[in-house]
Amino acid sequence: MRTLFDSTQGLERALQFQRDRQEILSENVANLATPGFVPRDLEADPAATEFRALLRTHAAHLPSQADSPADRAVDRADRAPGADGNSVSLELQMAKLNATRVQFGAAASLVSRKLALLRYGASDGNG
Repeated sequence: MRTLFDSTQGLERALQFQRDRQEILSENVANLATPGFVPRDLEADPAATEFRALLRTHAAHLPSQADSPADRAVDRADRAPGADGNSVSLELQMAKLNATRVQFGAAASLVSRKLALLRYGASDGNG
């Protein structure tokens, strides 16, 4: 039987993923002028859902990201290396940071709504 708490684990995982990705992307921006630097990105398990909030309701269902976290940092050159060997594109990194911010905000909003439902239920519906 599914409970109100089932998807909180998946939402927690989504928030952690976005936090970790933001840290890696920030390192890329910080190393914009470092000779030979190759940017990295966080790669999620391909079986993951967008917010990794879906949990298995039946044993025959495929596992989600929340069931088996397998994120890993991978080297991803944004562009051909310049004369100094650096392949960071500031524009691309800023776009990725913005997308990560939006996804984190969406997951945080879902957590907030879930907690509001729990508060409402704990107060017997009286506010």
